[in-house]
Amino acid sequence: LGSLMFIEPEDGYWIIASDQTELAVEGLLTDPNTLYSLHSGPNLVSYPFAGSAPIAETIPIEAQESFIGIIGEGAAALNMENEWVGGLQELSGTEGYWFITNEAVDFTYNPPVEGAARLASLIRAVPLEYSFRQSTKQAFYFIESATISGKPLKEEDLIIAYNGDVIIGSRYFYGKITDVPAMGSDVDPVYAGYAEAGDIITFKVLTSTGDLIDMDTHDNTRWDNLGMTVIQLSEKVLPQESTLSTAYPNPFNPT
Repeated sequence: LGSLMFIEPEDGYWIIASDQTELAVEGLLTDPNTLYSLHSGPNLVSYPFAGSAPIAETIPIEAQESFIGIIGEGAAALNMENEWVGGLQELSGTEGYWFITNEAVDFTYNPPVEGAARLASLIRAVPLEYSFRQSTKQAFYFIESATISGKPLKEEDLIIAYNGDVIIGSRYFYGKITDVPAMGSDVDPVYAGYAEAGDIITFKVLTSTGDLIDMDTHDNTRWDNLGMTVIQLSEKVLPQESTLSTAYPNPFNPT
């Protein structure tokens, strides 16, 4: 039921499932020379190959100049001065992607190299108590730097994104510009408390020693669907005591 009755080879799709399952798609193979015509902003597109390839190699260089970033399911890549950073390192067949562009652009993929090995994933499974549900609405915060007591995070440290007191994303720090997902509210009630447009997202770090540290950021953490924001984190320092000294002169400003 609905207006979506045909699967188009150039498009990507969210498949909403009630349980773990397998999806078999029958039809003709997509022409690898298919021309993709993107408009400015988010475009949900396919990757028409059985294999996988690094982003920088499969999207032509001249087209990459029009890209802000790419968002996949729970992982993203940001184009920072023609260098791709983030947990999404390569594009793979059977998956769809949001291509975020700053202008209209046409391109044809460079096919993957047959037999090439997949890149080792930067993304690791998180503890169950700090896990989150994948939503069709998601944003990403790219952690440019993160320090506790003036020292950079370690790869055993877990960055956790909160909307209020609800965990909406988490990622182990992986030593580069780490992409931390932040899921948005969706149709199902299980997403209650997940982010809505305009919500301010906060962050904590679970250290390798088990301490949960509140983090501070002076950057804008306003949540928007498909948002990609670069931020810096540092340990939030709270005053241990306060004193009130004698005011002098008194009154300070008699007018």
